[in-house]
Amino acid sequence: MCPSSTKENIVDTKAVIQETETSTNQKEPLIEKSQMGKEDKPTTSTKNASFFERLSEAKKLMIVTCFMFIFFGLHNIFQEAIMKIPGFEYGVMLGYFEVLG
Repeated sequence: MCPSSTKENIVDTKAVIQETETSTNQKEPLIEKSQMGKEDKPTTSTKNASFFERLSEAKKLMIVTCFMFIFFGLHNIFQEAIMKIPGFEYGVMLGYFEVLG
């Protein structure tokens, strides 16, 4: 039969397996309590990050939104300039493609 030390090792191995099974079945919270309510911080290192990457998510959103309005205004100015070109007869198609795109 088996010596007593081998039986003890088998029992210990079963106990370790049961402990790991119970620990893996427990679900951990996605956000730790210490992290709740804190402002989003960039995950990249600040040493090699660009100016835009170091900003918070809210500031990035505001900058992108402002640029969207600026470029939309420029688009409208250019479109009106195209419509005023003498001999330009495709204004309806220009408006159609603006709505389509």
